[in-house]
Amino acid sequence: MNTLADLPCNQLAIIEKILIDQHTEAYGEGFAHRLAAMGIVPNQKIQVLRQALFGGPLHVRVGATTELAIRLQEAKMILVS
Repeated sequence: MNTLADLPCNQLAIIEKILIDQHTEAYGEGFAHRLAAMGIVPNQKIQVLRQALFGGPLHVRVGATTELAIRLQEAKMILVS
């Protein structure tokens, strides 16, 4: 399974799972709640619109209309198919 960080620009994907484990406990459950508040939840469509240079944030579209920026390190915790 790929992560959101691996998704090529303009390709649609479906969010499968948000990874929260001992390596990401600095984010804690608040991280999953923050993503959910932005619409990043399992079974939701997501698309990378642009990626900033030098490992900067991703500009993504969630669902049909919501657009936001997400850090590359956080995008690596979102599994997509």
